[in-house]
Amino acid sequence: FPNGEVVCTCCTCCQILCDDIEEVSYEISQVLSAVGVDIAEGEYSEQALKWIEVDSNVIVYKGRTLFQRFALACILFATNPGIKTRRPAWINSTGWMTSNDECTWYGVNCDIDGIIKGIQLPNNNLTGVFPSEITLLATSLNVLDIGGNSLSGSNAELEWIGGLRQLQELDVHLCNFAHNG
Repeated sequence: FPNGEVVCTCCTCCQILCDDIEEVSYEISQVLSAVGVDIAEGEYSEQALKWIEVDSNVIVYKGRTLFQRFALACILFATNPGIKTRRPAWINSTGWMTSNDECTWYGVNCDIDGIIKGIQLPNNNLTGVFPSEITLLATSLNVLDIGGNSLSGSNAELEWIGGLRQLQELDVHLCNFAHNG
């Protein structure tokens, strides 16, 4: 399905599903492009988009849910080396990358309407550069706790912090962030 291939010819259901998935993928790509997020081939953002495309519930997701799941998938693919290598993975990734409601995923806190208000993943073996796609949650995210992880970044890689307009609590202690200027 992700490549638009119809795998059966017994009915039109598969083609309709493929068309719906293609439409959702296009919608995500267009909105991401409009907010300055590029889907880079072979990078974590492409992996996140592919995961969304093959999720069995993708057709029922609407607006905010779709983008929340994409932002969270970017976090996982960008900071969890266990996804791509044999190196240690996150200590706790319960619920992540499942079809379960993202509000039930470890470290994700939502309000009663299912809007993400907090992400708390301290001391969880996150590594690498934290993804700027977190800004897709800019209008709702109040708490971000990623302290005690092996995250890195400097200047341009950290510009996403300024885009989190509703952020009230930020914990990045022991991360290897550097800012010059």
